[in-house]
Amino acid sequence: MSAEIILHNAKIATNKVPSFAEAIAISDGKVTAAGGNDEILHLRGPATRVIDGRGRTVIPGLNG
Repeated sequence: MSAEIILHNAKIATNKVPSFAEAIAISDGKVTAAGGNDEILHLRGPATRVIDGRGRTVIPGLNG
């Protein structure tokens, strides 16, 4: 199953160890995977929206 959205090339805060990931996959409005760019980009499908974070810091979940 492919992700709906992939955000990569970013510094993404997580609540796990390690505390930052390079990329996340999102489906149904929820983060479904977090990890390195290459690992997460493998979840891309033909309809996946891919967003380049351009090295910015991202903190998911603050806009509840």
